[in-house]
This record gives sequence, C-alpha cells and structure tokens, in this order.
Amino acid sequence: MILRKFFRHRFIFVALLLIAIIILIINVFSKSAYELSLLTKAREKIFSKINQNDKNEAINIDVIDQYDVDKNIIDNNNRVNYPVETIKCTVIEETNATIKTVETFSNFKFDAEWVRKRKGIWQDEFTERYAQQKGDKSRPPLKVFILPHSHNDPGWLKTFRGYFDEQTKIIINTIVRKLSEYKEMTFVWTEISFLDLWWQSATIEQKESFKKLVNDGRLEIMTGGYVMTDEANVHLYAMLDQLIEGHQWVKSYLNITPKIGWSIDPFGQGSTVPHLLAKSGFEGAIIQRIH
Repeated sequence: MILRKFFRHRFIFVALLLIAIIILIINVFSKSAYELSLLTKAREKIFSKINQNDKNEAINIDVIDQYDVDKNIIDNNNRVNYPVETIKCTVIEETNATIKTVETFSNFKFDAEWVRKRKGIWQDEFTERYAQQKGDKSRPPLKVFILPHSHNDPGWLKTFRGYFDEQTKIIINTIVRKLSEYKEMTFVWTEISFLDLWWQSATIEQKESFKKLVNDGRLEIMTGGYVMTDEANVHLYAMLDQLIEGHQWVKSYLNITPKIGWSIDPFGQGSTVPHLLAKSGFEGAIIQRIH
C-alpha cells in the first residue's frame, strides 16, 4: 500500500513537472516570436520613411539617418534593453587626399622583375631606375626625412620579457646616453609597454634625463599607445583600450600628450586607427606598409 502511494505521488509529480516545462517552452517561443514581430515592424517603419533610392543606399553602406522608432522594442529584462529611438548613424564623408591608394594600387608593378627576384635590401635595378628617373624634369624633387627610431615588437619571435632583457632595455639605455652626449641628435619612441617596463628599473638619473630629452623636444613619443596595434584583426575596443592605457602612462610620468601617429609595422593600413587618432586630437600620422 505504501509503495503504491509512493509511485502514484511520484507519477503526479513527474506529470506536473512536464506540464511546467511545456508551458515554459511555449512562453519562450511566444515571447521570441513577439519580439521578432516588433523588430520587423520597427524595421519596416524606418524604411517606409525613405524612398527607394535612399533605401538602396542605406542597405549598401549601412547608414540610416535618425528616425523615431518604438522605444524598448524588446522588453526590459536581463538580456536586452536597448533604447532604439536614440540610434543615429553618422554618415561618413569622403575626405580629400593628395594620393588615394585605392586608385593608385593598380599602377604598382608588383610583377616587375626586381620585385619577383628580390635579393637583399638594395639591388642594381634600383640604381638603374634612379638614373633613368633622375633626368625626368617633370618629377618633383625627392624629399628625404631621416628619423632615428627603433621598432620594438612586444611579441614576435621572443617573449615580451625576452625582448626587453636581451634588446629593448639596452636600446633605451643607449638612447638616453647618446642623446645626452650628442646635443643635436633626436629620436622617436612608440611602444609604451616597453617604456613602462624600463621605467620600473631605471635609475633616478636615467628617468630625469629621459624627461629632459622629452621636454626639450629631442625625444618624441609617437602615438603613445601601449603597443603599435595591428589594423587587420584587432577589434575596435582593443585598439582604443591600448591607446588609453599608453596615453594615461605618458601623461602620468612624462606629462605630455602625443600628437603624431607612428604606424610603420602593421600589415596594412585601415581607417579605424586614423579615425581614433583624429578623435584623440592628433595632428598627423606616419604610416608604412600601404600594400
């Protein structure tokens, strides 16, 4: 008798549990369908306010001017609470440039003999090409700017600490010593991650010499990011985070704000870093590897 009651009560419990699960599933799917319906209506409301040409343009470049949309189209819960009525996308305006790499890229002769059979840094073909172009009076005179610098990767073939102990520490020590010795010499530095590590073990005299060189304008901090960020695979927020980290350091220890960008080793140049630099008050930037 006791065993029969136990199984009967257990059956009732399992049945109630199954009913509760079914109700929960139905509620979730109903809520999702409701949310999707609201999202669809909001999207239709936006596109109903623009003509077909504007609609095609908006789809192609993903830019929509501000329109009123129902606020909080998804209920206020732990997942999403997005006030869509505040959305406003900024239309990206084309800027003027002396050289547009998109247009000139096709003119680069990457299949030239001297490119395909490159041997060493300098080749005889370079001398021959220079001799030919030297006599062309239509070409503007070549301006050469020499900026002593040392590019230090926080991570590549060695560890961050390995690079610092074996190379970078010696490099920064040499910079401070030689610039103090040769009064007309200048230098540029970018990677604040290494500078931060060097600062932790530098002597008081080295720190004071470093700050004096910076204040005298002979040692310039370029970009001021914690690293020289990659521009192909890195997310926007990682780019911004390392820039903030580096700028906070140079402001705290050197009391400066970098004004010139220095991106000479990223494998290609994007538009995101220049945008961040411009919004950070930068006056210009130097780039390399436009291919």
